[in-house]
Amino acid sequence: MYPKNRLATDYLYPYLFVTDHDKGYSIERYKEGLERGLQATEIHISPTGVWSTDNKDGSSTQSYECLGYHACTAPLLSGFLNSGSPVIVHYPGGGQIRIK
Repeated sequence: MYPKNRLATDYLYPYLFVTDHDKGYSIERYKEGLERGLQATEIHISPTGVWSTDNKDGSSTQSYECLGYHACTAPLLSGFLNSGSPVIVHYPGGGQIRIK
């Protein structure tokens, strides 16, 4: 299923975002997600599944990666979820929900 058709709660289950191209780099991507989450005040997931962060130092990170579409984003999402930072999923039209 294309990420934009997902329910917000689907993002709580990273295994739903594994792709056929997830070979290697899982540990590195998990660590990246964990580190980015630890540095973030919030993690955002757009209506199309692209992630971004608002960071504790006042900066932000904008990704082009679509969770569940680009390779190795499932372990990245696992790291986000385990970081303890709030994860907010945005809906088309401006709605949002905090899932973690």
